[in-house]
Amino acid sequence: SGDLRVRATDKSAGRAFVLRAGRDKGVKALSGPITLDAAQLAGRIEAKDVDALFRDGRCRRAAGQIRFRAAHDPLLGDATFAGTPACVGGDWVARLTPTSGGGAAITLRADGAGRLQAEIAVATADPVLVQAALDQGFAKDAAGVRRVISTRLSAEKAVKLP
Repeated sequence: SGDLRVRATDKSAGRAFVLRAGRDKGVKALSGPITLDAAQLAGRIEAKDVDALFRDGRCRRAAGQIRFRAAHDPLLGDATFAGTPACVGGDWVARLTPTSGGGAAITLRADGAGRLQAEIAVATADPVLVQAALDQGFAKDAAGVRRVISTRLSAEKAVKLP
């Protein structure tokens, strides 16, 4: 686990996107870039019409499209990953896979308490890649290597939507 800060702004709407109304919390119709300040996951996340709504701490609605473009990552290269979020077991989960194919996946998982996990999994038997990944803090598994980065989502500015 490392230090990962998440910052998101909806430039198209020019408003805060965080919803806190009674028992409901989350984001609604979020579009635009999301900045991850993390050495462990270098790249750019782009959200399109993303909903992540929680009621009483459980995921109630997940929608939209998420793309992640890796930036010269030793394991992920310059690949673009894409996926659609869903509510899975009370959590908001988006599994992103490379748009050009390949054996890597990034799974984003958020819960109603504001915890966010990013799991990066790369299927590879290449000993050079495996060693490079182990040097970066990945763990070896049956398919290749994986790493989980955990953080908390904090809303600097929460607004009630009408």
